[in-house]
Amino acid sequence: QPLSAKKNEMEKWRKEFKDQWTKEQKRMNESLSALRKSRLQYLQRCEELEKAKHLSAKAEEELQSLATTNHPSSANKQLEKRRRSCEEAQAKLQEAETWYRTCISDANFRRQELEKVRARIVSHIRKLIFQGDEVLTWVTLRMFKQRQAQAEQIPVGYQHLAEVCRPYKAGEKYLEFLQALQKKDIEVEVFEFQPLAHGGQRSPPSRKKVLVHSSGASSAARDASAPEETTRRQLPANGDQSANRSLCSDTESLGGSCESRSLDSPSSSPGASDRKLLKAPSTGTVSSWEDLEERDSLQALESENGTSQQQAKNIPLSSAAQTHRLRKLRGPSKCRECDTFMVSGFECEECCLACHKKCLENLLITCGHKKLPNRVPLFGIDFTQVPRDFPEEVPFVVVKCTSEIEARALGVQGIYRISGSKARVEKLCQAFENGRNLVELSEHSPHDITGVLKHFLKELSAPVLLSHLYDTLIALAKDLQKPGEEKEKVDGGGFPSDPIQSMKDLLSKLPGSNYNTLRHLIAHLYR
Repeated sequence: QPLSAKKNEMEKWRKEFKDQWTKEQKRMNESLSALRKSRLQYLQRCEELEKAKHLSAKAEEELQSLATTNHPSSANKQLEKRRRSCEEAQAKLQEAETWYRTCISDANFRRQELEKVRARIVSHIRKLIFQGDEVLTWVTLRMFKQRQAQAEQIPVGYQHLAEVCRPYKAGEKYLEFLQALQKKDIEVEVFEFQPLAHGGQRSPPSRKKVLVHSSGASSAARDASAPEETTRRQLPANGDQSANRSLCSDTESLGGSCESRSLDSPSSSPGASDRKLLKAPSTGTVSSWEDLEERDSLQALESENGTSQQQAKNIPLSSAAQTHRLRKLRGPSKCRECDTFMVSGFECEECCLACHKKCLENLLITCGHKKLPNRVPLFGIDFTQVPRDFPEEVPFVVVKCTSEIEARALGVQGIYRISGSKARVEKLCQAFENGRNLVELSEHSPHDITGVLKHFLKELSAPVLLSHLYDTLIALAKDLQKPGEEKEKVDGGGFPSDPIQSMKDLLSKLPGSNYNTLRHLIAHLYR
């Protein structure tokens, strides 16, 4: 038991560490991808600026050459146009440079976080190995002690058995058994000669029953054969052919045919000669009906799986639905996409996700290669009730949405200002409740993703920044908006350090999950 418990614990932590490392590597790869894109954009803006400067210089030279002509206004317009393009290229270059520097800092931060996760995982693994060695040592010593105790008792047990068996005399127990049996009266048939009767009819030989005393052994044999005879007399004379066949096959498997068994039994007496004997087939043994039914069910299951896979190939699937191994639904279930009951559809062989045929085109939940957890409400609940791996973790809804926005929507104009489609946002919210962090967001608009994040924060029963800190935060914000002279009068020249310390004191009053979520959101908005 201790080894099994420790093994399950280590397996649980192994999966947890694997998930953490995979998530951190994914974030690092996303950061590197954004860094490469920003660098390419920065180089492109530099080339555009050089080109604009070259064209502007060329326009100035043309203006100087045409100064003596009668059309200086057209040259001036051309020069002004070149200068504006040069200024626009300069602004784009600065914007690209800012994004490039942001991506560099983010990549460095992700690299540091990756190293921290690596160090933490290695430290935990070392502790688990040490604990496992302690448990293994303790169990090994305990097993050897038990073996030693058992080995010490073996010679004593053998000596006791020898002392018990030594006074036994051969045949003593059998004699006691025979003497304990009670004698019973048995009817013995005695045959006598009778002459031929008149009318040409033969009379059956007469029998007289004589009561004799026999030993209890023969009566015991007769009692043992009585239940078998009763059972055979209860069988119908004209039994079903399938039942006869199965009876014969069972008898053959025990080492004898139906004919020989019926002849040897007491039911083969002249009084029961009208019952027909079952004749077993001469070629091998016959399979029972259970084997035939099992074989038919397996063939039906294989054909059903092949048909369901063929039907799934003919259905247009979404990118998330293509990650599942689909088969035909075997019983009533609830569709994870439209949240309605169904009796026909498809389900995944690995995660057991059930879905309508028409819903596979818009499925958003990918396969996690393990059983999909039950639906959990995420919106309109308390912040502490959101599912987490550990209490201080940022909710996966926030992490999933922000990572997707940072991956492909940092340059989108109007992000967090423009609202997404209400129907698509509600569908994404339902998908998050059904599939948690397995929701595929790559095919959705960034405005829909930001709508989900805003809806999640808006529907919380209590805000991330707790309500009892509201007045203090408002007062601190008003102090920060005061002019510099008033700050010096009120704080005596030491005010510049006070707001930072005050903010730290306020944030330290937040719970761990609220603090981490707030820090994650501010870092995301800063990017």
